[in-house]
Amino acid sequence: MGKSESGKTRKNPIRRYKRAQLVFPTHIVRRQLKAKMPNRRFQKEVEVLVTALVEHSVERLLLDAAAKVTKGAHIDSQHLHSAINDKNSEVYGVFPKNVPGVF
Repeated sequence: MGKSESGKTRKNPIRRYKRAQLVFPTHIVRRQLKAKMPNRRFQKEVEVLVTALVEHSVERLLLDAAAKVTKGAHIDSQHLHSAINDKNSEVYGVFPKNVPGVF
């Protein structure tokens, strides 16, 4: 807790992603949006919405990859690759196919 000039203690601000009960920080998404589109203005809710969409997509991808893991094994790149390319997966088609370095 910080002290103001009058000597009273004040509460530390709650980050936007914590208030929205997200795991991924929204300020990083906002920075990336501003870097990609510098002449655009964004409402504050946009960064929360985009962060929630990214977080949900990653969660679904990890759940699909975890379903392909045998007992006692770890999720590796092959599991992620098969989860991304599985036509029955919820994240099928989200990731581009012909980009070098992307699964």
